[in-house]
Amino acid sequence: MSEISVSETDHRARVAIAEAQRAVSRAGEAQALWTAAEEALGNARRALSNGNRALAMEQAQCASELAALGIAQKSYPPVR
Repeated sequence: MSEISVSETDHRARVAIAEAQRAVSRAGEAQALWTAAEEALGNARRALSNGNRALAMEQAQCASELAALGIAQKSYPPVR
């Protein structure tokens, strides 16, 4: 089992946050952005700045998933 270096983990967290930012931006452009996605992205950034790379990656993934769900929700018909 190999250990991942701190710099590699930091890089992965930064990439995850960048991907989440793009997903959140796409959702915003589609007028489908959930506030929970924005909050998760903010949590990811704060976690990274506090050195918690694992939480940063987890929250970035959450932000990406919530942004995708917001976009997907637009394809459903409105509730009557």
